[in-house]
Amino acid sequence: MPLLTPEGLVRDLNRRFAELWSLTDKVAEVLGRSVGTLWFLLLNAALFAAWIAVNLGWLAGYGVLPFDSFPFGLLTLAVSLEAIFLSIIVLMTQNKEAKAADIRQKMDFEIDVKAGHEVTKVLNLLDGLYRHFNIPRPKDKE
Repeated sequence: MPLLTPEGLVRDLNRRFAELWSLTDKVAEVLGRSVGTLWFLLLNAALFAAWIAVNLGWLAGYGVLPFDSFPFGLLTLAVSLEAIFLSIIVLMTQNKEAKAADIRQKMDFEIDVKAGHEVTKVLNLLDGLYRHFNIPRPKDKE
């Protein structure tokens, strides 16, 4: 069996990820990448600032009338719902990452086993060379 190059290992790992990821995992990946950005934070801050400005009556002169009086019960509801959905997205992303970590661990184990077999082969070949050429072996307890 030919040894895989680092690029081959990465391709194999990505292929395994693609096979394992469900539609939910793919959606979680897209959502997680979207909501975990500075732009999402800035968008939220702008929306909340606009909401507060409208509902404090600061924009009433421009024809925008308040619809959620202080203490902004509707805003509180919206923010709470957003927090629920964001926490679900984070959990979905963590589940996907846990699956990826399992695959990486299994690949590491496979590589370790293969490396162990290769080292054993090399040691057996080296032992054969010592015997064939009648070379004294180095003093080593192991």
